[in-house]
Amino acid sequence: MEDLRQTKEWSRWLSSTGWVVAAIRTGKKESPVFVRKIPLLPISFMKIQRYEGQLDWKQFNELRKVHHVLWSVLEPTTDEQVADTKKRGYRLMRDTYLPGKTRIIDLTKSEPALLSEMSENFRRIIKKESETKTKQITSDEFYAGWQKWAKSLILTRFQFDKLLEAFGKKVEFWAAEKDGHLLSAVMLLFTSDACFYYQTWTSEAGRHGGEHVVLVFETMKRAKKLGKKFYNFEGVFDKRFPMAKWGGFSEFKRRFGGYEVEYPGSFMKWF
Repeated sequence: MEDLRQTKEWSRWLSSTGWVVAAIRTGKKESPVFVRKIPLLPISFMKIQRYEGQLDWKQFNELRKVHHVLWSVLEPTTDEQVADTKKRGYRLMRDTYLPGKTRIIDLTKSEPALLSEMSENFRRIIKKESETKTKQITSDEFYAGWQKWAKSLILTRFQFDKLLEAFGKKVEFWAAEKDGHLLSAVMLLFTSDACFYYQTWTSEAGRHGGEHVVLVFETMKRAKKLGKKFYNFEGVFDKRFPMAKWGGFSEFKRRFGGYEVEYPGSFMKWF
């Protein structure tokens, strides 16, 4: 599954918001390197996220010197990569930059099979909420609801608009509507083979019904229609890096079935 952080769209987005984007050899491929300069100081921070293969450390050191990197964070995907980073002096951080664990739905399965993996309650909700309509909405409609109902805004309007420019047709916004009111909405980001459940919000009225369950299932069907193989919930609770507020929505995601993928975590080194 192609990760968001490895796409040209993600690199384009970070570049437009002030990051310097370079590339490094990782085995037979290249992975993006993201460098953030520290204002008013001749130093910078560097991160490489969800890369595949072993880093070319000679090239890494060249990039580090060119950009005057004071510290860097690596987020590997395999145990072999972890062993390699530890040999270079990297240490596991107490917190992670990206979620240490996520839940994946296999979209190559039929719709009846996907339903059968969900909790009995969710299957009942999907069958019951026949009056719930899902529809594609504009980015402005999504952002307005996000500002009003989300417990925390991750993206400023500037960052949000730049993300839309970078992803183009690979970003979509869908909402659950009932009696003419939007009750919840989701921002989907697409890679070559996956759909990422990237950001979402639910209104106060929507919290008391099952409309968001219907919305998620409808976006799974949307991703299947687009030929995507995976639906990535983009983070669930991880007891290795516990965040109490993640408990509720992680349980919500778990009830859709699928399987969990665990990543090693974030590793940092000062130079």
